[in-house]
Amino acid sequence: MPATGENQDFLSAIARAAHEANRAYCDSIGDHSIPCWDDAGEEQHAVVRDGVRAILNGQVDTPQQSHERWCSRKNQAGWVWGLEKDPKQKTHPCLVNWDDLPKEQREKDLIFFHLVLGFDRIWDRIVRRG
Repeated sequence: MPATGENQDFLSAIARAAHEANRAYCDSIGDHSIPCWDDAGEEQHAVVRDGVRAILNGQVDTPQQSHERWCSRKNQAGWVWGLEKDPKQKTHPCLVNWDDLPKEQREKDLIFFHLVLGFDRIWDRIVRRG
């Protein structure tokens, strides 16, 4: 995998793709709360890039660990559990343990995790091996 510090374009491309895949999945289950990448704020971009970087650098080995990292980052930014996602109040219903997440949300985390790993494999095959 490329060192993320050396290739920000690679990191940003994966972050955008993972975000858009999650957005499309959420739209398909009736959750239209995720803006497209270009309309998402820098805070959301940073959270997604952090998740991608953690997977690529081996700090996160499972979708469950990815979710736990996301929760920790959100909590550090002042977010708390709430019945509804509300950026102004900083509440989010997914700020729970992995086992307490609804199945659809666990599947979203699986998509994110495996998409990042898949892009990394593609990068390795195309760029490194020529």
